[in-house]
Amino acid sequence: MSKPKEGYTRVTTVLSPFSGLGQVPADILQRAADRGTAVHVLCDAYIQGLGIPAAASNIQGYYSSFEKWAEGKTFYPTPGRFYDDDRMLTGECDCVIETEGGCVLVDFKTSAKEGKTWPLQGCAYVELARKEGWNLIGIHFVKLQKDGSEPEVFIYDYNKHLPMWSMCFEVYKEFFAKNEFNFEDLI
Repeated sequence: MSKPKEGYTRVTTVLSPFSGLGQVPADILQRAADRGTAVHVLCDAYIQGLGIPAAASNIQGYYSSFEKWAEGKTFYPTPGRFYDDDRMLTGECDCVIETEGGCVLVDFKTSAKEGKTWPLQGCAYVELARKEGWNLIGIHFVKLQKDGSEPEVFIYDYNKHLPMWSMCFEVYKEFFAKNEFNFEDLI
């Protein structure tokens, strides 16, 4: 995962007031973020063809779950961070795969349950990717399993969730980005 350019707002920052994560203790969020980062590094090494890396015991199950999902998939080179210079917005998906119907944007998750803002995050990433010329036909969020079992794949409908993403972005700009309320103070 790359750091965004100065002055750009992350999609996940826009969605943070709506995610409910502000009610989770900071130490738990940090452990989850560290776990997610470690798993993503392993998945990215696999996608880039760097071989099968050794995983720490606390994340081995997630990686095994990823391997089950990845088998037989055709990966595009990781697209990197997307930018929308007009809205000063950025986001980064985990990979893009080729399917019979076309390119699908994929994001990996290590949380215990589906996040309520995942469909909106996916829509935002597709919007950003399309501005950079990607012709994406789908959004898949892959919830990797701690025990190494088959992951759960959530398929989101861009057209269905786009209006809600657009509303959240407008609310964020109006109430949160102007520092009238600092959501980060709640965490």
